[in-house]
Amino acid sequence: MHEFWSGIQWALGLGTQPEQLTFWQMALRAVIMFIAGIVMMRSLGDRRFSGRYSAFDVVLSITFGSLLSRAINGSGPFWATIGAGFVLVGMNRLLAFTAKQSPQFNQLVNGHALVLIQDGKIQTQNLDKAHMSQTELLSSLRRNSHLSDPKTVKMARFERNGQVSVIPAEREMQIVEVQVEAGVQTVRIQVDYGAGGQLT
Repeated sequence: MHEFWSGIQWALGLGTQPEQLTFWQMALRAVIMFIAGIVMMRSLGDRRFSGRYSAFDVVLSITFGSLLSRAINGSGPFWATIGAGFVLVGMNRLLAFTAKQSPQFNQLVNGHALVLIQDGKIQTQNLDKAHMSQTELLSSLRRNSHLSDPKTVKMARFERNGQVSVIPAEREMQIVEVQVEAGVQTVRIQVDYGAGGQLT
């Protein structure tokens, strides 16, 4: 066991001065931090933290920027740092390609959408999974679809990018004839009923 951990320390260059790290040590560190970042974003992170960007994009941006800054400020070996940056981008492309080809892998790393409202009913269990309160949900309805009542929503989903998408319920139209004066004039009024038969 001691030999195993000694090998890990050597491979990662633990205890080595930053400017003495080799290309392979820098590349391995970058790959491990990239994977660890995705795991942390998926298991502990809030989807709204990343906004419209995927976990891949957020982790790559942070790790890549931090890595290249080492070559700029001289805290890491210049050529090894640049090489590790190419490895990091290449790995991101490989994982993105794999996610595109495999729906199961894509769902594993990016998660799946959660239905927050179905046919006017709030799905409280999914609301808890999304770490969202009903107040925040209603705010999203007003902001994204100008609706304030969940009963007027056919479906609202918490998408993988952290945004709430809304499909309004179908509205019922009814023509009502109103006789203004007997035998003289009839006025037709179009009445709009929202979800649940409520007059809007």
